[in-house]
Amino acid sequence: MIEMNYNFNTKLSFENGLTVSFSIGEGNYCANKNFTDNPCSNPKSGRNCSNCEVLVFETKTGNDLQIQQFLPEGQSNDGTYAGWVIPDVLAQIINNVANWKE
Repeated sequence: MIEMNYNFNTKLSFENGLTVSFSIGEGNYCANKNFTDNPCSNPKSGRNCSNCEVLVFETKTGNDLQIQQFLPEGQSNDGTYAGWVIPDVLAQIINNVANWKE
């Protein structure tokens, strides 16, 4: 399933029971985290950012997972989310989540 919100968050849920969520804009760990325009006032205007915040969780329970297991080789993070993730790394994370098998 694909879900998009006006707050510039996108969620991709996979058959393996995992969801990857990535966000840009106000309050997220990304280059435009201080952007404060209301996206609902002009939803077609879009919002650009060179990186994003990423979180992976169990779709059914909503429990956040440690992001390290989904990061590309050579990347490290000891929390449940990763900030300032560039598009190439985001693509690798999405692929790792989609193909995850315990």
